[in-house]
Amino acid sequence: FKPWLVVVCKMPCFHHGYVLLQLVVAIRPQTDSPFKAGAPSAAPSGSGALFFSAVDVKFRDTVKQNALHLQGSGLVDVFLAHPRQDLEDWQRESWYKQTVKYSVSYKETKWGFVQNELVKQQTFRLNGYSWYWISEEDVDLTHLDLRRYLALATESGASIVQPAVAFDTRGIPQNDVVMAYTDRIKLPDGSYGRSLYRYSELVEAQSPMFTAESLRVAWKLYLPGLGSGDGMDLLWCRFVAAKLNRSVEQGCAIIDAEHMYKLPNVRDYNLQNAMAVEEVMVSQHRDYLQRTLDQSGKLREGLQQLCRTDSTASEPVHIRIRPQHYEAILVLKAFVRCKGYSLQAVCHIDLSVILATLLWLLLEALLLISIPVLLWYTFKYWWSRARNVKDVPFSRRIRIPYRHQALSDAN
Repeated sequence: FKPWLVVVCKMPCFHHGYVLLQLVVAIRPQTDSPFKAGAPSAAPSGSGALFFSAVDVKFRDTVKQNALHLQGSGLVDVFLAHPRQDLEDWQRESWYKQTVKYSVSYKETKWGFVQNELVKQQTFRLNGYSWYWISEEDVDLTHLDLRRYLALATESGASIVQPAVAFDTRGIPQNDVVMAYTDRIKLPDGSYGRSLYRYSELVEAQSPMFTAESLRVAWKLYLPGLGSGDGMDLLWCRFVAAKLNRSVEQGCAIIDAEHMYKLPNVRDYNLQNAMAVEEVMVSQHRDYLQRTLDQSGKLREGLQQLCRTDSTASEPVHIRIRPQHYEAILVLKAFVRCKGYSLQAVCHIDLSVILATLLWLLLEALLLISIPVLLWYTFKYWWSRARNVKDVPFSRRIRIPYRHQALSDAN
């Protein structure tokens, strides 16, 4: 079950057999290695964070802008992996050699790259970084204040963090848990503040950032034989907290003060296989399953999260997370950007959001049409009333005084 996708599946018996087969394959000893024999090459490290992404040519411009922004901060080193083995083509770009410090090129999944390159460090020695940032290629990070983001991540004390996801003309809607919380928060002293970051049991796989020890622990969940890590993000917050003897309530955090944008993307993986991998993953570690979302991927009723606000005098406060009601015009723009694709599977827009948005658009259209009509009929009614009053001839019954009446009787 994907947090952003409401899916009802009726799986026949052969599907459960497929899941068991995948599990057997996943736990087999892994003897193959994509690397040649020999000691890994050493490379200097030690900046604040290492940014890693497995990239494809269709998001080259976004990757370029992100890399320039990250490297230009002086706080982040960039590591790009090329599963299509097209490194030479990328290196022809002038910006690539200026911004990318590490790169590898061989056929592998994002999850396998992280296992090989960041956890096992089979190509480069990458020790010394405070954070290891693993991001999808289809996110726009150019609006992040990186110095502030890293400072807030460190201040939170969380083992895994991510930027909140913003939604406007540049992005598309996401799950309510990771959407930026921008409402004012009432504090115990009666004042109001804004969320800097809040603790969550769910940090999604699209752009998480790990401390060195939490990365090593989180990737113990990874089963290479499955060919995917789908479902790890449903487990790693509670799993890492348990293994490192940390507080579950403050193990993961979403940085609301700094936003990223999720871009439309057509995924080239089989959704049913991804769900099967999740089922295997969750069945093996059910005790560590996050408790933020229910099985349909919706927020649990009455969900509260511990939040740090921008008020210097306040302690963290509990806030209640409610479903976001996106502006109809913004969702319509997301529809336009995602035209030709499956809105649910690609743009990650929940079906209820789509229906609610269409309803609001219909109501707004009816309102825009009805207001001028009502004004016209109101004006016409009062105008006709005024004309009727003018056209009525003046008449009044005159009463004859009593004395004149008496004289008339005498005559």
